[in-house]
Amino acid sequence: MTYIIAYDIASPRRLRRVAKVLERYALRCQKSVFVADLSADQVQAVLEEARREMDESADLLQAWRLSSQGPVDRWNYGSVVPAETACIVVGSTALASPNTANEPPRGR
Repeated sequence: MTYIIAYDIASPRRLRRVAKVLERYALRCQKSVFVADLSADQVQAVLEEARREMDESADLLQAWRLSSQGPVDRWNYGSVVPAETACIVVGSTALASPNTANEPPRGR
């Protein structure tokens, strides 16, 4: 099965550790996004190994199992940014979502 695995790690040290775990099992396709052809048990083992390198109160690790119809399964570990605080980044400009138009964009 094909999985997309992505992370948002607050600390450069933890980021390097999580990235090294994922690089052993998956192909990096962007700085924090990986593609892996693994079984369900294998992807769970990889996520657990990467999870041990995280601070779940500050970091985020996500995985999606893909199918021809789109994502099927999804796993989240760590702090998920609530939808109402999301923003779109275009170049160096952050555009607030409609829910946060009066708030300054937040991010790392």
